[in-house]
Amino acid sequence: MTKEQIKNKIEVLAKQYHQADEEELGFEIIYLYEQEALNCIVQFCESKGFLINGFPTHKRLIIPEEEQEDYFTDERFQYYLDLLSLQIEDIAELNYNYQKSFWPDSMGTFDEFMAAIQFQINSANFYEVDGF
Repeated sequence: MTKEQIKNKIEVLAKQYHQADEEELGFEIIYLYEQEALNCIVQFCESKGFLINGFPTHKRLIIPEEEQEDYFTDERFQYYLDLLSLQIEDIAELNYNYQKSFWPDSMGTFDEFMAAIQFQINSANFYEVDGF
């Protein structure tokens, strides 16, 4: 998928997310919209060969299968995308589009978003992951 196709897909998923009835569908089903959008960006990054200390592609080969569910968490993938966002403008744009589409009330400008990512990464306690 191209960057524009991913942006469009994120916007469609976010629209479905906002229109979904949590009481009817349940949190787990609605959460799948977020997860699918995040996965689109991660797959784009992987297709471009963007890695952070071998994450995620090489780590899939060395992390034992029984430990992968605990290791490959949404939070670790978000940390990965946030780190890449500071390095690669296309990823920053996709990450911002994802965040703004799903949580528009908590998003400011792109520059504010990038400053928040930098602050979060510099904070030792924001991400509940032990690195890569």
